[in-house]
Amino acid sequence: MTDMDDKVTQRPPGAGNGGVLITFQHMYDQLQLLVGELRDVNSAMKTHNASMIDHEVRLRALEKWRYSLPAALVISIGSAVAAVIAATNGG
Repeated sequence: MTDMDDKVTQRPPGAGNGGVLITFQHMYDQLQLLVGELRDVNSAMKTHNASMIDHEVRLRALEKWRYSLPAALVISIGSAVAAVIAATNGG
C-alpha cells in the first residue's frame, strides 16, 4: 500500500466497515495537483492562441492575394487586347 492509499482508506472511528476517511491534507494535495495542471493548460492555451493568430494572418494574406489576382488578370488581358488593336489599326 502506498502513502496515498493510507490517506484514503483509513477508517474513521466508529464508521464500521464501509467508512472512508479523506483528510484535509489529502484534499489539499489533490487541489495543488489540480492547480498545477491548470497552469499547464493555461500555458498551452497561450501558445495555441499565438499560433492561431499567426495562422489567421497568413490565411488573410493568401486570400487578399487570391482575390486581387482576377482583377489584375482582367487588366492585363485588356491591356494586351488594346495593344494588339492599336498595333493593327495604327500599323
